Amino acid sequence: MRLPLFIAGRYLFSKRNRQAINIISWIAVTGVALGTAALVIVLSVFNGFEDLVSGLYTNFDPNIKLLPRSGKYMEVQPGWISELKKIPGVSYAGYCVEDHALVRFEERQNFVEIKGYPGQRILASGLSRYIKSLPETEWESNRFGMIPGAGVAASLGLQPNSLMPAQLYAPNPDAGATIDAEALISRSCKISGLFSVQQEYDSHCIILPFEFAAELMGNPNGATALEVFIASGASQAEVEKRIRALNLPLRILNRYELHADVYKIMKTEKMAVFLILTFILLIAAFNITSSLTMLIIEKNKDVQVMKTMGASHKLISRIFMTNGLLITAIGAIIGAGIGLVTCILQKQYGLVKLYGSGSFIIRYYPVKIIPTDLLLVVITVICIGFFASRLPVFSLKKQQKIN
Repeated sequence: MRLPLFIAGRYLFSKRNRQAINIISWIAVTGVALGTAALVIVLSVFNGFEDLVSGLYTNFDPNIKLLPRSGKYMEVQPGWISELKKIPGVSYAGYCVEDHALVRFEERQNFVEIKGYPGQRILASGLSRYIKSLPETEWESNRFGMIPGAGVAASLGLQPNSLMPAQLYAPNPDAGATIDAEALISRSCKISGLFSVQQEYDSHCIILPFEFAAELMGNPNGATALEVFIASGASQAEVEKRIRALNLPLRILNRYELHADVYKIMKTEKMAVFLILTFILLIAAFNITSSLTMLIIEKNKDVQVMKTMGASHKLISRIFMTNGLLITAIGAIIGAGIGLVTCILQKQYGLVKLYGSGSFIIRYYPVKIIPTDLLLVVITVICIGFFASRLPVFSLKKQQKIN
């Protein structure tokens, strides 16, 4: 392999009689480099957005959620929490109530989704970082009131620590089909603060203390789910396996299964963009084919000399194949380097801003470099370069140009 590499290197880096071939070769290197850099950057941006979305869901969604196998509510079983907390890696386990209600404040009203959480759950999830105007001592002691999302607060005119409480209304499960004053459960609730995580939650969710929410929904001893948060560094797969081994009569869903549609769409978009950029890279790789075709024609005399000296057809083919692979490898290395440096600079300094960033929770395009994606890009580029190099060699050999 040393001889083909040596000759191919001389052909690539030495000056030729026809400068056009040299120019086309380096145009091919540039095309491969730009295509590789684009793949690395775009995939890293998609990874950044996926990581951002996961981080936002983390504040509301547990690592693992246990739901009733039938119906919406289940009876609170303190023993289940004790069993879950015994599992290594579990940092928090507790019940929650998630249901719908009507909020009325002065002359405004709106349907919302309530999230009934214990105060410890707010701390365990990191949701406390996104709550404003609420002292930490209040949620630690479960003495907080309503915490609406920023969108809900804006639509209803809710202000934290307002002297006027909001009214909450929910259907009374014991009222049957009658329509009277007992058909609804009504409670007054002070406004303790507000949260802002992302529009999906901000526009229609409010947080209430767990006991208050359960009573409002007419199920003081019930809950809609049992939530589990996993400590940093612990294996989610191992914790999930141990939870399943408990054989609780509940459905077990992880965070990705809770939002399967969102993650599926993101993966599909990422794959579509990858294929589009790969196709563009494939078109750019035709420069490699052109360069090799012209090189073989130019070096026809060298080929005849090598054949006279006893070089086999296989050796001669390997020389030109190696030349094409050198072009591909140099372009891939340069492109990967450009892509990585660009991603690192974007992550550190936020070089490229999001258009209309005032309406987003971040100001710059997020990036996340995943080694497996980088490996996938390099393998894809090498494969494209291999087939682009093989085409002229095979074609010209068939026409007996190097036979």
